[in-house]
Amino acid sequence: MKKIKQIFEEIDFYNRDNISLIHTYCDVYNISIFKKWLNSNEFEMHMKPLLLNLHKNKKIDAFKFQAQAFKFYSFYEEIFNKFSIFLINENKSHEEINKSNDFFNLIRASLEKEKHFEFYILELDIIFMTGYDFTDSFYALKGNKVDDVFKLIELSNLFILPPISMD
Repeated sequence: MKKIKQIFEEIDFYNRDNISLIHTYCDVYNISIFKKWLNSNEFEMHMKPLLLNLHKNKKIDAFKFQAQAFKFYSFYEEIFNKFSIFLINENKSHEEINKSNDFFNLIRASLEKEKHFEFYILELDIIFMTGYDFTDSFYALKGNKVDDVFKLIELSNLFILPPISMD
């Protein structure tokens, strides 16, 4: 049976043409600070001011941003403390992340839109991809039990977004 990292190595997960192929092998989950996908008006109201003002160093919006970011820090800290995490490099090689500030620097960079990363969690056979606008994704082989991850998501006050229709 294939592991998720083998599928990740074989399929370009960033190519939108591969979405149906990815869904053939994987269950895809999106984690967010929001309970639902935002429409453009909601995005303008909730996210745009935070992201624009964060880079202008406006203290109130930076504080709001950090309050939301803390939910992801909390979630990833629990993941990091419980499991072995490997950074997936551009050439798709895997490098174990030491239990140091490196992991949190990667998460911070992702949340502040500096760079996005992929992580492989050995014990769960899951790949996480950091995303945009407080929405990250994780991929598990069809039928893979992800209850432990769901519990950590809930404890961190994050949400699993409803699946995007493939129609």
